[in-house]
Amino acid sequence: MKLSWQSQFGSLIFVTLLLWLAAFSISYQSFTIELRPVVANLAEGLALADNPEPIIATVRARVGAAYRLKYSGAITAEFDLSAAVSEGSYQIKPDILVNLKDAWLISAQPETIKIKLVTSVTRTVSLVADPVGFPAAGFSLGDITITPATVDITGPDSVVNVISEAAVPISVKRRSSSFTAFGQPQLTDAAGHPLTNVLFSPHQVSVAVDIKIGDSFKTIGLVPTLTGTLAPGYWVSYVEFEPPTLTLRGAAEQLSKIDSLSTTPIKLADRSADFTDKVSANLPAGVVLVSPNLINVKVKVAMSSDSRILVLMPSYANITEGLSVTSVAPPTVSVVLSGSVDKLSSLSRADVAMALDLRGLLSGSNMVSLTKEMFQTPAGIEVISFMPSALEVSLTKS
Repeated sequence: MKLSWQSQFGSLIFVTLLLWLAAFSISYQSFTIELRPVVANLAEGLALADNPEPIIATVRARVGAAYRLKYSGAITAEFDLSAAVSEGSYQIKPDILVNLKDAWLISAQPETIKIKLVTSVTRTVSLVADPVGFPAAGFSLGDITITPATVDITGPDSVVNVISEAAVPISVKRRSSSFTAFGQPQLTDAAGHPLTNVLFSPHQVSVAVDIKIGDSFKTIGLVPTLTGTLAPGYWVSYVEFEPPTLTLRGAAEQLSKIDSLSTTPIKLADRSADFTDKVSANLPAGVVLVSPNLINVKVKVAMSSDSRILVLMPSYANITEGLSVTSVAPPTVSVVLSGSVDKLSSLSRADVAMALDLRGLLSGSNMVSLTKEMFQTPAGIEVISFMPSALEVSLTKS
């Protein structure tokens, strides 16, 4: 059956509509943007008590326009406070402005935000530069001069009277020559977001940046690399370096990734007293030290709070009949004991005994290895370690 021309025309329109819808869905995309509201028409003498919470805007835009919308400031959120003329709390609906062709707002949450207005205060603060990025390879950042060096900041007392300076972000990315540009002072919260409940006067300053030929320098600290285990009952209380810091030379971008340097290994095995050593710093590729890579290190070793050391003179057990002890070298043994603090505090040498087992030894010089079983301690007190591990015992016929 042959379709009428009307049916054929209707089918063509339907197919064309489907193709258009498919092309539309491919050409456009929806996404969300976090917006930080700005304040407009704020009455003189008033300030927002807190930084306004962010607004999550859902936007639909042509694929090619999405990037510009996110990063060019083509979409903004604004509070019009012309109706708020005194201190107090207000429920405000933000105005979302989309200034880009082929883009439109779908929704914004929250729809309204509660704000609190308080009396504003003004204070003069210093300005500091906040360089963003790094100069081109082979160049380094020199002096940065901001004119004027101070600005007046107006806002709530809780912010204005607890800060002493404001930052001026200035991009130095891939710069290879000195330049002057305008910058805007700002304060940021703990997450790095600019505070919008403060105003600066002037709101724009001049920033002169000196870009120099050559590498950058950075002074950093050292992190000890400790290997091995101290004698039982001891711990490392601190590590001291001389020099305490090192200065590196290299590309600014690479230096920015280095916060500290680790050392070559410091060996702790079986140590029970303070000691000194010499180490080097482990240098990442591409940076150099401006001084020799030789560092003196002092390690402080302390006893644990639940341990105590006693120096004992040995007694003797199981001496072969007809022999007697003429000398012992060394004459004393240092023993580390552990237990509760109250028991250790009342412990004395009379409470701990050490009996050398001389069973089977002959006349002359004998090396006797020590064991934990040779020590007798009160209940609740345990032998952790001892030094030396052996004694030289000389026996003669009696």
